[in-house]
Amino acid sequence: MQRARLERSFTTALHELKQLKRERQAQPQPQPVQTTPAAKAKPPAPPPDYVMSEGTGAHPVSCSPITPDTR
Repeated sequence: MQRARLERSFTTALHELKQLKRERQAQPQPQPVQTTPAAKAKPPAPPPDYVMSEGTGAHPVSCSPITPDTR
């Protein structure tokens, strides 16, 4: 009995998949946009307005004294 239910379920799902495939194939497919290699190239990015300094010597977190944990 369980096998019959599973086979019916499988058959129904297979029928649905085939129907969806037919519907999808019937829809007009969008044409891919043709691009030339030159159109794909991006212009170089402008240099950043701010460049981070190297090292953390002047950063306030690294200059603060270490406080002991008083828990």
